[in-house]
Amino acid sequence: PKPKPKPKPKPKGITLETLVDFLGEREETLEAIEIDRLQCASSVKRENFFYVAFGNRRRTAIAVRDSPRVLPNISLALPPSGAPFLAKLDLSNSGSATGSVVLPWVDLMRKCPAMRELRLNGFGGAAGWEPKPRVDSANDPWTSASRDTADGAADGDITDPREGLPGFEHLEVIELGAARVTTSAGYGVGQSGLGGIPFLFRLTHASKKLRELDVTGARERLNPDDLGSVVKRFADRSRRFSADDLAGTLFCEKGESPLRVLRCSKTGWAGAKARGDEGEAFQRLFFLEGDGVGGEKKNVARFPDLRVLELGSQGAHAPLFGDEALVTVVAACHASLERLKIAGSAVTDAGVAFLLRRCAFVNELDASFCRGLSREFRRAAAEGDIRAARRLAAAAADENHAAVLESLSARVLS
Repeated sequence: PKPKPKPKPKPKGITLETLVDFLGEREETLEAIEIDRLQCASSVKRENFFYVAFGNRRRTAIAVRDSPRVLPNISLALPPSGAPFLAKLDLSNSGSATGSVVLPWVDLMRKCPAMRELRLNGFGGAAGWEPKPRVDSANDPWTSASRDTADGAADGDITDPREGLPGFEHLEVIELGAARVTTSAGYGVGQSGLGGIPFLFRLTHASKKLRELDVTGARERLNPDDLGSVVKRFADRSRRFSADDLAGTLFCEKGESPLRVLRCSKTGWAGAKARGDEGEAFQRLFFLEGDGVGGEKKNVARFPDLRVLELGSQGAHAPLFGDEALVTVVAACHASLERLKIAGSAVTDAGVAFLLRRCAFVNELDASFCRGLSREFRRAAAEGDIRAARRLAAAAADENHAAVLESLSARVLS
């Protein structure tokens, strides 16, 4: 008898043509699209897909994740009149094989006014992305606004501090982390498209609901003094801003930021050779000066509701983060902190013991590759056994070192 032919392997997904036909049939009713691992196809087929997926004004959520090729400028696929209901755009780990990927931030602000989640971690791959327009270029709205005001606008001519300047007023989540890459030496972080605090200010100056921020991999483009100098640098007459306009945003001056999650591995915010010692640098980042009882000045936590803080992670260690910096973080977030990631940091057993004594709600601690910790502490943290870590903290308490850290904490809060 003739041998039976081997059955053809069934595809693990659907073809791009089938997907385009499916989207076309449900054009009037489909509101959200989420696609993972969109495989390479001809440029014509890809463009056709993106125009079909993005081209409906009714879309509320679009996600194209882990896809090597996307449109170099995603705003070209949006309807000319905009996408007024689009609240979520997720392009995480996409565009690594496209080349010259840009983030059309002004177009997204103007075409997608309802945006709540903008997830771009790993967008553009190892090479990252570039903002379009670039900061302070001729097409940057802030540049033209500054020029118009400098040309002689009278005080009464400006009725809105942000007149003509776009912003994400409803934004709750923004992820701008660089791509994770594998090198001959292990894991690393690719290039970041975040050019520094001026661009971050443009993206989030109007976002009073921002609860999650990821700037992993921005390196020296962010430093501990950034947030404290924003009002002085940008909120002046020529930029049409004041400190009151930034109340409730990331750049607030009274500690009312709603931020809940901050991921800033491989940036100056996770440790930098900034002005002053280690503790003072972190104090300038996590605290600002406010009014205390009787009009006395005191330090006020910048992020009083912060629950998740990532300062060190796989391939993005925090070697400049030590016990003094940890004391500052504890003083600022002890009432709310639940998860802390400080992989590759310089903390010691005494520092971690101080953390676990003061932060009752911490239930997750990533202390991998922390060479200053004992093997027992590292093992407990790696296994996620926070109870064992707390027992170790109680047993390993060094009264002298603990007194020093308590003194530092009191000085930070004064």
